[in-house]
Amino acid sequence: MKFQKDTAIDNKVIAAALPGCTVEAYALLSVKDHKVQDIRVLPREESVAEGNIYIGRVDSIRRDLGAAFVRISDGMEVYLPLKEAEGAIFRTAKKDAVLRNGDELLIQISGQAIKMKQPKATARLTLRGNYFVLKLTERGLSLSRKLGKADRKRLQDLVGDWMDGSGIGCLIRTAAAGQEPEILKKEYDILREKAAWLLQYGRSRNIYVCLYREQEAWEKLLEQQYLQGPVEFVTDIAAFYNRINEDDAGGCRDGLQLRNYQDDLLPLYKLYDVEKHLQELCREKVWLPCGGFLMVQQTEAFAAIDVNSGRYEGKKTAEENAFYINCQAVPEAVRQIHLRRLSGIVLIDLINMKEAEHRKEIMTFLKNCSEAVGRNIRVVDLTSLQIAELTVKKEGRSLAEQLAVCGYRYAVI
Repeated sequence: MKFQKDTAIDNKVIAAALPGCTVEAYALLSVKDHKVQDIRVLPREESVAEGNIYIGRVDSIRRDLGAAFVRISDGMEVYLPLKEAEGAIFRTAKKDAVLRNGDELLIQISGQAIKMKQPKATARLTLRGNYFVLKLTERGLSLSRKLGKADRKRLQDLVGDWMDGSGIGCLIRTAAAGQEPEILKKEYDILREKAAWLLQYGRSRNIYVCLYREQEAWEKLLEQQYLQGPVEFVTDIAAFYNRINEDDAGGCRDGLQLRNYQDDLLPLYKLYDVEKHLQELCREKVWLPCGGFLMVQQTEAFAAIDVNSGRYEGKKTAEENAFYINCQAVPEAVRQIHLRRLSGIVLIDLINMKEAEHRKEIMTFLKNCSEAVGRNIRVVDLTSLQIAELTVKKEGRSLAEQLAVCGYRYAVI
């Protein structure tokens, strides 16, 4: 998955319209140093997305259900649990905090509509980033319980100085561990600027206005890459380009380059070989440079990756050959886990090695590769049958599920 493109910025986020789907969809790629780091196939987002913030009006209160029904547009009501209305920001000042019919307040979508049920909402407004969650209706600094003692002390001192009595609460997420202060400060400032605008101007906007639109997948990926350094955003979808161009105010963000790609003869998805990459990731067999191969199979209970010697004809001992093939298989197996977005239990059936030192080196290599991809992959153990056991936290749909949702059928290449 390499590209030979001569551009000033090697770090790119590509959002390309993708034909061949039963719904309107696009391919989202992250490309760094001419290699695909991530690829997804996604439908265009719903208008009422989880995380959006609206000015709504209370239509009715059902004490028996412990909930209120709040209208956010002429044709849309959301379900607001009364316990989620505590500390609400009302459009006009109230003598008390009791929720009543006709009240106008800021609410945030917290859950999508399911079958006949309305979307769920909360009045506890938050803005989420990769490293922080800002809480508009709470105060104080809190930290993820998964952070180590050293990280907790460092981050508490660092972020505490940035908050400077702003009145906006902040939760430091686990991903902030080990990150450079410059990267953390860049995201914190972006979130705080959005929060300050909501608190200052939110009440003065018209009823039913969407004050804050949660970022779509392409926006989140772009911001994540932007925090790491200069990035170019390339898209052939006019709505995406116009949105980011407006948000960027004509180029005020240093290190963010925008490109509106338009070429009828060579569409963007063709330029970056999207069909070829998707076809490769749908195949069970994955070839290794040495001539060996992996078999990647998803079962109901777990994902299995089997390492095979294939065409490899080593001239060394069986032990050295097995170690060599496993050394090539480990990074490719982790790469497949990442690109296919596999989750749950993953088992890698390695070629048997007799020497304990080789087994130890392979497991250390596997842990290092797993940490490098930036996914929540935990290497658990190596069994007596030399099957490496891993667990991977689910982060959205797998690539196979994404293709099924979009109804994508790749062409035979």
